Amino acid sequence: MTDAPAIDEASFAFDATDGPVVTLTGRRFTYANPYPGAPAAGSNINDLRVIFRMPAGVTVLGTILPGATPTTIRVRVPQGTVLGLSRITVTRPGFRRNKAGAWVVPNDKASNPVSVSVPAEYVFSPLGTAQGWL
Repeated sequence: MTDAPAIDEASFAFDATDGPVVTLTGRRFTYANPYPGAPAAGSNINDLRVIFRMPAGVTVLGTILPGATPTTIRVRVPQGTVLGLSRITVTRPGFRRNKAGAWVVPNDKASNPVSVSVPAEYVFSPLGTAQGWL
């Protein structure tokens, strides 16, 4: 079987159309299993999950934006995500054979976790109200 996806670089930008976006550059984001009869899961960008893990075990799924390739993925930062505290991973689905040789055993592969430095101009604070802070 193949190795897990690997994230080599992660960067943040604010896109005028897509809003806050993280760009992930790496290797093995997709994998086409060459064995006859093997499921195609993991061979397409749309099979991937980009997960933002925040403190206290909170996980949020990111939205992969159009134009992704097997080595570069742009992901819209999910609303409510504290990007500076998040660890980001790419998970590629896959299967392995059971003892009878059938491709039925889920075998998801998760990348190395990465963090993104957020420029100070994109740090937000809560809004105040007449009664206090939200």
